[in-house]
Amino acid sequence: MRMYRIVGACILLACCFGCASGPAPERSPGYIRQSLRHLNKGAALYAKGCFPSAMAQFMAANEGYSAADHMTGVAASLNSIANVYYQLGDLESALLVFDEAIELFRIQKDLSGLVRATANKGAVLIADGQLDEARAVLDQADLLAKEAGILRALRLKNRALLLMRRNDSAGAKKLLEEAVLLSGKHGGDQYAAIHYTMGRLLLSDGNPARAMVHLNLSLETDRRGGAYFAIGEDLAALGNGCMQMAQYDQAVSYFKRSLKIFALLGNAGKVAQLRGSLEEGAARSGADIRVSLQWVDRWLAGGQEANLCR
Repeated sequence: MRMYRIVGACILLACCFGCASGPAPERSPGYIRQSLRHLNKGAALYAKGCFPSAMAQFMAANEGYSAADHMTGVAASLNSIANVYYQLGDLESALLVFDEAIELFRIQKDLSGLVRATANKGAVLIADGQLDEARAVLDQADLLAKEAGILRALRLKNRALLLMRRNDSAGAKKLLEEAVLLSGKHGGDQYAAIHYTMGRLLLSDGNPARAMVHLNLSLETDRRGGAYFAIGEDLAALGNGCMQMAQYDQAVSYFKRSLKIFALLGNAGKVAQLRGSLEEGAARSGADIRVSLQWVDRWLAGGQEANLCR
């Protein structure tokens, strides 16, 4: 998602050089700028975890770009729309829209966009349990990325997810270790996602102490980026790690914080998924969680003074 900020910075830099060496480039038409504003607004909302609000912005961007026959914008907005469908659990729609985005990136010979959309499609196939199809798509992404540095960390993470689904923990760990080294050069959401995945893998292997190191790195990065949804997932995973280590007081603290975030985002599914974990931790620790659950229920019902998804 952040590539559009990079593009904007490059355009600004080109304008600065243009002032020194010749006429400034022609300004984009207003309707293109408006679509880009929708795309950037959607990216900011997506990063927070405000998926329905992000979808509205990406749809608006797609409509504007489609009306103008701006193929680059159409492909980018479709890739973003497919990502939201994935986050909302509509895997069938995500796959269909990724296919459309992939076709447009291919027509435009946009290698970076093509590799990203293909790798994203592979992740959806893994989530859908279509593991053989996912492997073929990830093979295709690797073949397209002839230059070793093109989105390699993302591709390694998705390969690791596939191996995790096949119960090959050792192979997944090896790929994630390489991805961690690569992502450390860039930081940001990719860095956080890889450490989060490594943490989840170590939890599933019964190694919570090492998992906590990676999950805390993910949490620190997501906090800096204001990625509310990702922060909630980090906290929930940290709570699970504490449960494995019989540190029930700490687990309750993590689960309460996670639940509050998902309630503020209006994500009833995540709240329902985590509520049982909080109640189990409270039963084991003797903690009183009634006040926290009152806040969670109030916010989930829409009783909020702040709108995080504005």
